Amino acid sequence: MKKLLPVFLLLMPFFFACGDLNTTEDTTEIVDDESTDDESTDDESTDDESTDDESSDDESSDDAASTDGAFKFVNSWGAYSSVWENVLDGHYWIEYEDMKDNGFYIYYYYNDDSEVYDPTAIAVFNIDHDYRDEVSITIGVQDDEGDTVYSKTLESTISNILSGGAEPFPDNDMALDITEFADSLDDYNFFLTAENSGDTEGTIESLSLELYTEYDSSGASVAQTFAYEGGSVTIGASSTVTIELETAGNIDSSWEASLSSSSLLSTSSSFTFRDLTDSEISSLLTTEDQISPSNEVVMGDFGTGWSAPTSEEWEEVSYLEGLSTISKSGSYDGVSLPDEVDLSAEEYFPPVGNQGGEGSCAAFSAVYYIHTYMEAREHGWDLSDVGWTYSSSTSNGGEPDSDLDKIFSPDFVYHQINFGTDGGSTSYQALESLIRQGCASWETMPYDTSDSTSWPSEEAWREAPLYRSDTDSYYTGSKYSGIGFFKVEDDDDILFLKYLLSEGYPVTTAIYGGSSSDYGLYDELDENDVLENGNSWSSSYWNHAQTIVGYKEGDEWDSSNPED
Repeated sequence: MKKLLPVFLLLMPFFFACGDLNTTEDTTEIVDDESTDDESTDDESTDDESTDDESSDDESSDDAASTDGAFKFVNSWGAYSSVWENVLDGHYWIEYEDMKDNGFYIYYYYNDDSEVYDPTAIAVFNIDHDYRDEVSITIGVQDDEGDTVYSKTLESTISNILSGGAEPFPDNDMALDITEFADSLDDYNFFLTAENSGDTEGTIESLSLELYTEYDSSGASVAQTFAYEGGSVTIGASSTVTIELETAGNIDSSWEASLSSSSLLSTSSSFTFRDLTDSEISSLLTTEDQISPSNEVVMGDFGTGWSAPTSEEWEEVSYLEGLSTISKSGSYDGVSLPDEVDLSAEEYFPPVGNQGGEGSCAAFSAVYYIHTYMEAREHGWDLSDVGWTYSSSTSNGGEPDSDLDKIFSPDFVYHQINFGTDGGSTSYQALESLIRQGCASWETMPYDTSDSTSWPSEEAWREAPLYRSDTDSYYTGSKYSGIGFFKVEDDDDILFLKYLLSEGYPVTTAIYGGSSSDYGLYDELDENDVLENGNSWSSSYWNHAQTIVGYKEGDEWDSSNPED
């Protein structure tokens, strides 16, 4: 299988017009010159073929035109309950025509698994304040004039990492990977800024910077340490304070020499994307999409919690137009796709899990399913023997029965992005957190439906950098190119999605999962758990994240026997 840059993808169905999202105006390309030229040539040849002789399309293009196929969806409500599914396996199927008719939005997320990521610079700090949503923490490097060169921010707004709500900061230290700044530390000083928007006073208890040649999450193998020696610093009400570590000119040369490509975040990829226009963003922000995140427990047992992106999030998203030599405009020369792909059958995929009654579906899909799969693939972990142990109470979920150190905790992310309540979150927040700080394992931060607000322990914070995606695009530009989307509208889009799945990229989607009185989409599944063409499952909003793991088509697809 050809190795491409792995991504996480988020699909969301919407039933509204959102302008011409297939235009190529203001396109930004992040491909090399050779692939750009090839893509242009492919586009021209595709046009010529369609004009001269449509029958000359290659086999994969013929596949794209077929409606005889379906995508495999995995739920996060376990694989034991006949109240939402008919075949007790935790998954179901949606056919191609329904995918196009419902206009799914597919989001991508970088995670390069070509080599194991090695963090080299970790900021460690301790904040004492009663309200996490009132204090914004910015960490970065600045020049002699105090002007910020690079930075990353933890604060309560969705467009940044955390949204902690009206809860206190943890008593323990927090740790954040800043490897993307590693090669700038000897040129600039490292700083932490705390901006207090509330009336309650707080303190910066400590700040240190740890440099590693080989990262050890315990902190025992640190190569060089810088620590603030001025004691605790008051964060006054409605004020801002900055403290600085003098790293410029003081970095050990042997540590700098040890930096390698595996310890620096990727600055390139094979994606082509463009910005959304203001009119496109406006059309995406319908009344239905702006329902606040909430956890509607379906029929008293199963949590939901998904919410659509906000205007701030749409402004940071890019529109995906191509991957490597493949473009959504129909350039698929040399591509031959299998009739069946099932990533959930691979040894890297965890068992079907159960989020219980917690509103963590967005994090459960992005973290438990997708991040576990991607990190297991990166590290070569075999999870095929892992099972799921169910709790005696349906709403408590349960847990994997082994290898908890290799399976990732939805709560590490969910507790940091749910505004301090069990009210759900957006998938964008979950993906952004995985990009900017990584994730802790289930073993280090067990999933617990009885606690939805506690922030991680120091051990969990320190483990997260080991399992982080790698894109520095946010820090060198005005927005992420690491998170983007495209819309499934036609056969070319179906083919593009199949291509991504065939390359080993599981995706996530949102559906209407039901309420206290119905099971939403699940009420429309037939006896084989297939949502067939013509079935209706529309709703005024969508509230539950799902994971797409593969597809079947051609001779492999039989809607009357999809598991054969």
